[in-house]
Amino acid sequence: MDDARKILVTGASGYVGGRLVTSLLDEKMKVRVFVRDIKKAQSHTWSSEVEIAVGNASDYQSTLTALNGIHTAFYLLHSINMGKNFDEVEAQMARSFAKAAQEAGVKQIVYLGGIANDAKTSKHLKSRANTGKELATTARAIAQSWDSFEQNADAVKGLSRGKLKVAVVSTAKYFMPHLIGSFCKRHPAIDVSLEILNRDGVVQRLRDNLDDLYIMSMPPKDMDLGDEAFMPNPIVVIAPTSDPLAKRTQISLHELTQRRFIVREKGSGTRMAADQFFRKMRFRPDVRLELGSNEAVKELSLIHI
Repeated sequence: MDDARKILVTGASGYVGGRLVTSLLDEKMKVRVFVRDIKKAQSHTWSSEVEIAVGNASDYQSTLTALNGIHTAFYLLHSINMGKNFDEVEAQMARSFAKAAQEAGVKQIVYLGGIANDAKTSKHLKSRANTGKELATTARAIAQSWDSFEQNADAVKGLSRGKLKVAVVSTAKYFMPHLIGSFCKRHPAIDVSLEILNRDGVVQRLRDNLDDLYIMSMPPKDMDLGDEAFMPNPIVVIAPTSDPLAKRTQISLHELTQRRFIVREKGSGTRMAADQFFRKMRFRPDVRLELGSNEAVKELSLIHI
């Protein structure tokens, strides 16, 4: 058995938890189960092959004791049978478990949730999703701390390695490959992860603290950020070369009143900047289409639609 990767299974007395324990033991993993009722755990055929920690996830100290020495913790708990405020109980229990896991030095939390349709989400599924968010916040911090520790240890040894995580808006894809290529040549031992999204997606990753570096126009003003403008990003109106206005260098907004616009989708930095400008100028464009990429906008602008 691998002592260095000891597994904790919560909810081991349940249907999923009990079968998970069996599967982990089949893989020769060392397992500890965390249960409220020791008799239920002892009724399983695997009880003599695991460590049994008795306690309640709502109790911080017993949770911390169960998590000490654990590499990976499976969180299979729910509180739907605890009255009408079960969602509050679940959220508090998840926060307590996550805090204890971080204090105990757990490397990974695995959570079993459910598929939720945001438009028609039951209270139970909404609580499952919120529980996942509570655990994910700490799980990301754990992963980042562990990565940082490994990189610091390598630095002490005189090594230079690690991982740089970058999230960029879709318009940055035109110049980011060149920048990343140059960076990788200078730092061959550092792996680079690149996420390309619209502005809303990048801002969400920023709020969730998922990456090391974010590239976008118009950073959110409600966050305390260190930002640096490193290149211009002009936004212009384009039209087919056959359009009479295309031959002119100066055009007033009034002249565009009768024109129909193809614009980027809401949530993109380009759309946000354009909308702010239009509001400032008290101009309301006649929007024909909203598209999700600059390439699509350019292609459709070549024809009259």
